Amino acid sequence: MISKQLKVVFAIMITALFSCNRANKIDNKSIVNTDTVELISPPSDTSSIQETPKEEIINTTFSYDGFDVVFHNYSFQETRKNESSGEPEYPGFAEDTTQIRFVNIDDHFFLYPKYDTLTIVEDVFYDLANKLIQIVPKNKADVFKLSISLKQNVDEQFDYTKYPPTKFKKIAQFDKFFENWRANAIRWEGWTNFENIQDSSKYYFRMPLIREENYEKHIKAKLNLRDTLVTVIEPGDYDLELTAKFVYKNKPSYYNLTYALLKIERFSDNKLKATKFIQIWFTEGC
Repeated sequence: MISKQLKVVFAIMITALFSCNRANKIDNKSIVNTDTVELISPPSDTSSIQETPKEEIINTTFSYDGFDVVFHNYSFQETRKNESSGEPEYPGFAEDTTQIRFVNIDDHFFLYPKYDTLTIVEDVFYDLANKLIQIVPKNKADVFKLSISLKQNVDEQFDYTKYPPTKFKKIAQFDKFFENWRANAIRWEGWTNFENIQDSSKYYFRMPLIREENYEKHIKAKLNLRDTLVTVIEPGDYDLELTAKFVYKNKPSYYNLTYALLKIERFSDNKLKATKFIQIWFTEGC
């Protein structure tokens, strides 16, 4: 995932996800395609990239008509197995739990998307960077093209110092106030242009590194963002520290990458036969 920050522990991530859910409900006010920013390819020396221990390796397969897409050594929230039931532990984190059918075979997780676009949540501690994606075609003559686009956000920072939850008699009142504020908060969002992912070996694709700071610098210049440094504490069980680094439309704001959109194109006889999308929600996105 994003390489510039350390992952938060799982307990903190759970708290943060709820605020992420609220942010994602905002109506799109200014969705645009941004200029292309070149993705940084995986380094030739990958020894510094932390891999999941062998005993924890999880492969996830998305099964489509005509081909499978295998994420090697990569886990999603929807495919984390509950040790007691053997079922996915957090299927509710998907935006639409009816969009997939889940099958677990000897700890290899198979997901059968029902639509052309699947939205799924990456698991905590799992990075997209340098991960191997394998295409398993039913017709060996088929050719596949993979590309990736990233969703970028600049969001106004909520001032918990000015509006602490303790100021309200009931938490439900604060939640309603927050939702109303969020609906009118300043926001910019846009998708990067699709960048091709190189086929490292026939039907094997290696994910690039994703440097959030590179995209952040580009958007800072594009939107003419001014520097600032405003830190507030989101009160709760873990008192999360939130920092606004920029001023956007006269409001303290922060930048982040929230989604990766993987596009998979299948060609047969030099004709495009199918296009599928896997949208991956970054757990650290907020």
